[in-house]
Amino acid sequence: MVTVQRLYHTLPAQSTPSSAFIGHPPTTAITAYISITKNENSYAIEIPKADGGVRKLGIPTVLDRVCQQALVQRLEPIFEPQMRDCSFGYRAGRSPHKAMRKVWQELHAGNVWIVDADLRQYFDTIDQDTLIDLMAEEISDSRVLQ
Repeated sequence: MVTVQRLYHTLPAQSTPSSAFIGHPPTTAITAYISITKNENSYAIEIPKADGGVRKLGIPTVLDRVCQQALVQRLEPIFEPQMRDCSFGYRAGRSPHKAMRKVWQELHAGNVWIVDADLRQYFDTIDQDTLIDLMAEEISDSRVLQ
């Protein structure tokens, strides 16, 4: 609990749209553009796409963000060393700019095959039981695996 309290007080001020949704209704201009639903844990937003579909976006509450950050701080040191150096997505200290720098380095080194994969809705297809089993190989605390 001390970690969660410390994290709550050290969260940086947000300049992203998510901060506007915590306890404050969105402006009329935004609500005209997106569909917003709220439950006890988060706001769920559907943003229209050019092809007529929607992109679903969940905006967590402050408590959810604090808990997520506490887990990241504990789990990242365990799983980060197992990641491949060529992977840049959703990793601390990595960015699209660093990924492009790596591409240029590989091209200058004579490597001509560069693979860029963006798997549509990949995370929606992951078998949750398999994922939990893989995590359980590194994490023994069942509270984290719930």
